[in-house]
Amino acid sequence: MTKPTNAAPQTQPDDDDRPIWLHQEGFPRAHPWRLGDYGDAGILTEEEIALLITKHGLSEPVARDLSVWLGNCLSNDEDVAINLAKVTPSITIERGVAEFGKIFASVRLLGQRLAQLDDRLSQLSPALGQSPEISTLLPALQAQVAALKKTWEEQQFDDAFNEILNTRGAVAELSPDNKRKLVDTRRMLVVESCCYAWLEAGKKVGVTTITVGPDSGKRTGPLIELIQDVARMTGDPEKPLSAETLKEDIDCFKALYAKRTENDQGLGEPTFGTGPVEDVT
Repeated sequence: MTKPTNAAPQTQPDDDDRPIWLHQEGFPRAHPWRLGDYGDAGILTEEEIALLITKHGLSEPVARDLSVWLGNCLSNDEDVAINLAKVTPSITIERGVAEFGKIFASVRLLGQRLAQLDDRLSQLSPALGQSPEISTLLPALQAQVAALKKTWEEQQFDDAFNEILNTRGAVAELSPDNKRKLVDTRRMLVVESCCYAWLEAGKKVGVTTITVGPDSGKRTGPLIELIQDVARMTGDPEKPLSAETLKEDIDCFKALYAKRTENDQGLGEPTFGTGPVEDVT
């Protein structure tokens, strides 16, 4: 086999190295969301919708809309775009080339081992077989291995691998630039959905802080209670969220709401999978 050529041409960035945003999964989640393909039916049961109406004062249309919005947030459809992570072409190509080079080395080693196996088998003899049938067993296996070696050599893997290594963009590892910063954004989308529903119900988005007693400093309030109920309804298993974290998420929503109102954009109906969650500073 020929020696792999220099893979440097693959890793040279071109003039257009703008990042792209790709949906990512396969990492630990802080909350066990019940993911699924819910469509227009929404994620909540009739009993859960009824609870939103009676306990939290949402109208039936708003409660049903919230069910659909939540289903969109927790969709596992392959075309979903929720956990969007930054992927820079030059970085992901460099990673892909590195991994592909390791695979190439393994393939070449496999070919070498196959040749060694064929050579070792060819040195064995069936001469002491006590019957014609027994004497044919080893030659049959030797022929199979020899045929496999020939087929392997005819594949010309070296040429195929080298062509890919020297063609920029032919191989890439589509992983985030920084995997350590990858987080599940579904919680924020669930909180935003609840805040949208809260506004639709004519209620004020806010959080209450207990100032006296043993629960002093605890975050509470009707909106947090709604979100906690929704988190339990959409969790598998059921699990509440951190009230302090919810307070931060609600503050983030309020800042975004104020920013959009200032720009006369309005909130409108929630949309999901349209891009990365906007940071508000």
